[in-house]
Amino acid sequence: MYICMQRRNGLYALVTAIGLTAWVVAGSYLFSENCCGTSIDSYNGTLGGTMLIEDGTAFRLETEKTILFPKNSAKPILYQEVSEQLMEVVRYVKSSPIKKVTIRGLFTESEAGGAQLGRQRAEAIRQQLFVDSETPKYQISVEAGLRKNLLEDVENGVVFGAIEFVFSCMAPFEVEDLTAKFELEVDNNFVFNYSSVDFLLDLPPVMQDVMQKIVVHLDSNPQRQLILTGYSHPDENNETILENLGLARANKMRNLWIDLGVNPQQIAIKGIQDERLAVFNSELYQKFLPNAMGFEFDVLRPDIIKQQNRAFSKVEERLKEMQVFRFKDFGKETNKIVMNDKLKAYLNDLILYISMNKNAKIYCVGHSNPSNTKEESAIKGSKRAEYVHSFLRKHGILEGRIETTTAGDSHPLGEENTRYGQQINRRVDLFISYDGSEPQLYALPPLDASLEKNKEPVKKKKVKKKKIKR
Repeated sequence: MYICMQRRNGLYALVTAIGLTAWVVAGSYLFSENCCGTSIDSYNGTLGGTMLIEDGTAFRLETEKTILFPKNSAKPILYQEVSEQLMEVVRYVKSSPIKKVTIRGLFTESEAGGAQLGRQRAEAIRQQLFVDSETPKYQISVEAGLRKNLLEDVENGVVFGAIEFVFSCMAPFEVEDLTAKFELEVDNNFVFNYSSVDFLLDLPPVMQDVMQKIVVHLDSNPQRQLILTGYSHPDENNETILENLGLARANKMRNLWIDLGVNPQQIAIKGIQDERLAVFNSELYQKFLPNAMGFEFDVLRPDIIKQQNRAFSKVEERLKEMQVFRFKDFGKETNKIVMNDKLKAYLNDLILYISMNKNAKIYCVGHSNPSNTKEESAIKGSKRAEYVHSFLRKHGILEGRIETTTAGDSHPLGEENTRYGQQINRRVDLFISYDGSEPQLYALPPLDASLEKNKEPVKKKKVKKKKIKR
């Protein structure tokens, strides 16, 4: 009987202990929510106010509630709706790779822990919002700040608004034209992919606005010239035919401004390799360059205009004389462009001409050998044309200036029973529209005399007939 009662008392003690623990936990929660007849939810922005997060005119977020901390504690009390709204901050930072946000944890003089408590509060928010969402580490930092006027609920032991978000730009855009009293400064920039003329991300609205303002400035000042200096790091690969990748980036920017309506003669370009150029690297964005363009204004002298006009006329004359350029190094199932002196000279002329004539367009017509069906031949021709399209874009020519189409096997240049004929029929013909209208895409100028070779018929392999054993 004694043993039975002892076991029963032990069971009662265990149940009581569990119940007491649950009561303490629940009591702690209820204390934070309803202590002394006051619920945290009942503040609803009247005590503690709203939380305003701004980055100039580029970003603004106002929450109905704020982040709370128990006094002397770094464990945040985050309402669900506040947590969801703060994800807007995360998305904004991740969409701007050269943006940096400093999370400042605040503390009062009466709280224990001082600056360490402030940093712990900032670190708690960094961990909960940014680390869990895989925001690049270099974009987030934490610091502490003393505030004498932080709002407190003394009865419930709660501190309001102990977190601030401070934005900065690691490579801000700056340009000025002192002569015309024009100046622009923006906490963002043109960010390029490593070893590429392409932007890391689509241009944000603030940078699109910068471009439009420069368009207006140049249009209002026809005697002023914008000089674009593109930079590249010596370790980057230059897949373009231009002297260096910096020049190709500057050419890409020039084409963008011309596409917006700038007079081509008002934009000059340069390219410089610089080993001091900052190269960023992160798991999210890989390698990129946040400051690979320089901008300055100068006077557009009459002699410069004459020089540009002479160069433009000579290039146009050479291109019209050629009529069509043929990319003809394609395999039966592979796409390939062989860079040689002739192609380099042509591309240099093409890039200059397209940048100086804003009405000009490029047409890529893909061709193929006969296939099982006409549809299959057309698809092969289309893929070859798209390959050349991508090749031209790598050199800074804008997508809107290039058209692609396919002729399939309907316009052969050579006879299919010769190796040379098969090779020349697998090609892409590049035509230029000088005024924007569609040119004769299937005109077939005579082949170069130097290419009229290797016309021997394709030798068919002799197949030995095997005797069938009976």
